[in-house]
Amino acid sequence: MIQPHEEGKLGGAYIYLISLVAAAGGFLFGYDLAIISGALPFLENYFGLDAAAKGLAVSSAVFGSILGPLVGMWLVRDLPGGCRERFEHIALRAGFSGFAHQCNRP
Repeated sequence: MIQPHEEGKLGGAYIYLISLVAAAGGFLFGYDLAIISGALPFLENYFGLDAAAKGLAVSSAVFGSILGPLVGMWLVRDLPGGCRERFEHIALRAGFSGFAHQCNRP
C-alpha cells in the first residue's frame, strides 16, 4: 500500500490514489441510481406502484448501494477466512436461486 512520505505530508501518488478511489465510488453510486431510474417505469407498471411505493423502491436501492459496501467491508475485515467464505457462498447461492426462480416464472 502507498504510505505517506513523512509524518503529516502526503505524497502525490497517495493523493491520486485516494482521488481515484473516491471517483470510482461516486461513479458506481451514480450508476446504481441510473439503473433504478431506468427500471422504475417497468416496476411501476408491473407492480402497480403508487408514489409512496415508488419512493420506497428508489430509497431502498440507494440505501442498499450504501449499506452493501459497508457490510462487505465488515466481512472482509472482521470475519475469519472460513466463515467469510461460507457466508459468501450462501449469499451467492441465495442470489442465484432468486434469479433462477424469476427466470422460471410463466
